[in-house]
Amino acid sequence: MTTTVPISNESMARAITRRTLRETAERQREATSRAVRRYAPTRQRRGPLFRAGVRFIDDCLRGRVLAREVVGAGKAALASWIFWEVQGEPPRPAVRLATLDGRCGSLTETDLVRVSQHALQRLFQRLRTTDPARVMRELLPAALSAARLYAQARAHGERYAVHLRVPTGEGEAALVWEDAGFLVTTWIHHDSMNDQRCSQWGLAVAQDHLLCA
Repeated sequence: MTTTVPISNESMARAITRRTLRETAERQREATSRAVRRYAPTRQRRGPLFRAGVRFIDDCLRGRVLAREVVGAGKAALASWIFWEVQGEPPRPAVRLATLDGRCGSLTETDLVRVSQHALQRLFQRLRTTDPARVMRELLPAALSAARLYAQARAHGERYAVHLRVPTGEGEAALVWEDAGFLVTTWIHHDSMNDQRCSQWGLAVAQDHLLCA
């Protein structure tokens, strides 16, 4: 939900961030446990197994799905979910992609982008929301861009030595290279940008550019 918290109230945003990181992992485990108990396909044909798999993943990811798509039928069926979860110690949120293949029933999961606690706090604060899904959905353009950039870098054996600025719906995310992909270090609301940076952001959004350079 949207709050009336003053935009300068960092302590409130910090508390929401800590609560989100503390509670989400347990909710993830509870959702997976519920899905396991309910997952009982009785037919081993591809179609029923695929549909049961989709229901299983929907149950596992309930409340954390940022985008979902199911296309095709039969052997060509493919389902995909972009979702967020909390990983590791210390806990860190990440935007991930899961795909389910109807041909062989295989499930693959990959990280799109990781998010620092500072960036998460900034998002809660500037978007004036207590909803983690709303916050992580703002980073969806940056997550997709980071995944494409990481794939290109690996294909060419390159590394990014400097941070990247990627436009999102209401601002821009600053990304740095990590060994396993990109990390969102901070997020800037467009109202906090100077005129030049705001102009670059507006141009990048209007022309669907990958970067705000």
